[in-house]
Amino acid sequence: MDFLLRLVTRLLEPDSIVTHVDVPASFLVDTGQVYQALRKIKTNKSPGPDSIPNKILKMFTFELAHVIVDVYNSSLSQAWFPSSQLKLSIVWPIPKELPPTSIENDLRSISLTLQISKIMERFTINSLMPQVIDHLDPKQFALPNKSTTDALVYLLHQIFAALDSGHNSIRLFFAYFRKGFDLVEHNVIINELGKLNVHLVLTRWITAFLTNRQQCVKFDCHQSSWREIASAPQATWKSANGGLPQGTCLGSLLFAIVVNKLTHY
Repeated sequence: MDFLLRLVTRLLEPDSIVTHVDVPASFLVDTGQVYQALRKIKTNKSPGPDSIPNKILKMFTFELAHVIVDVYNSSLSQAWFPSSQLKLSIVWPIPKELPPTSIENDLRSISLTLQISKIMERFTINSLMPQVIDHLDPKQFALPNKSTTDALVYLLHQIFAALDSGHNSIRLFFAYFRKGFDLVEHNVIINELGKLNVHLVLTRWITAFLTNRQQCVKFDCHQSSWREIASAPQATWKSANGGLPQGTCLGSLLFAIVVNKLTHY
């Protein structure tokens, strides 16, 4: 946990955005939309930091829909994201290789977040995508409705097309962004959203979503000797003011926005 926090200590907190802005009607959600989102929850997935089984959320879809509508629409108008529960993440370090020999290099952190938070993120993505999709390079594959398979098909097509044209050789350059998600500065994200003319309502909401998040690191007691965290209520929570939480729906899209200009070189 201390290592993860050290990564972002040098980063500045994003500037506050306090200007009042009316929320476009298209950004607001209704009970029917939330009801459908709750019905799509996969019950075989692990619960988030609230320890509420997904089966329970799906069982009480009708009762929860009205509440989530009020919470989400209010969060848009107030540029506020509930921090007591919805901004909590349980970080699971997943070994990149077995056995891992270095905390800094051989572990990938995956965040387990709340299902209700993910539902609200998807609503925000639905409003955000139409505003940014035309600005994103079509060769960006870490986006909704795209996959690693799409990236590989594109790469192979370019290789075979070059070879078929004759008298060509192929050179491939692979780059790895070490701690890419962990080192993203929130101010950079907000600035990039501004350059893309993203509506201020969404920019404020995303700022609230990113800042002052709390996370705790959990390990299987049989796999790690660092420390045992039996359950979320007994875990040690610490604030993190930098980085993109992996495991969230919004994180990958924001990362794609940040690195998009690299495709222009």
